[in-house]
Amino acid sequence: MYLKETTSQGVIEIDLHGITGLGFLVSGGMDSATLLYTLCESMTLQNQYIPMYCISACNSTDVFGAYHAGLVINFCQRKFPNVVIEHIVDYSLLTGKYKIERKRKVLAKLYSSKKITAHIDGVTMNPKADFVYEHINPKCTPPEEKRNTPLPIRLHRNGWQLIRPWGKLDKKGVREIAEKKRIKDKLLAITRSCTDIHYHVCGQCWWCQERKWAYPEEKKSRIQRVLRKKR
Repeated sequence: MYLKETTSQGVIEIDLHGITGLGFLVSGGMDSATLLYTLCESMTLQNQYIPMYCISACNSTDVFGAYHAGLVINFCQRKFPNVVIEHIVDYSLLTGKYKIERKRKVLAKLYSSKKITAHIDGVTMNPKADFVYEHINPKCTPPEEKRNTPLPIRLHRNGWQLIRPWGKLDKKGVREIAEKKRIKDKLLAITRSCTDIHYHVCGQCWWCQERKWAYPEEKKSRIQRVLRKKR
């Protein structure tokens, strides 16, 4: 089974042959949502299926991510009913940085039980041009410097294999894929990039500004109207 997509930023071609189970870090944002849809579509078209274990986490500073990840997974399963997906949601009372640790613990169990032989995420590069980040709120997470340059597509470490198909694309490259598959508007309606606990879209954090850069036409969805600032 393989994944192949062509964009103006390059050709993405990933060989998934030999992988018997795949862990998938689904954040509830556009990049992982587009990747999940693309994988489900590729499996269906090639009639080659890899069981997927989609992992999401909730904590005190991101209580909505797993909800949106669930919306994305449900959408993909309705479109591609033969794909096997198990959604694993983990919870923490602690802050955002511990969310990564929780996901790693889930991955460790999946690897040790031999349910997966690789895991995948939708991480992209930072915007390469025509983007100015305004660090309006000092409490917001700044952009990761490691994403300023292309990321390795495969990383092998301690018996784990991480695959990052979007590692050489920025968010506009992923947008091209979503547009080609005619899922952009649907995914914009059911995903969320902001991790602010009070706002559905704070407009000040890195994640909000990067999303607005890639999808400036996005309008408030029903979810955004409902999840307004807490009074």
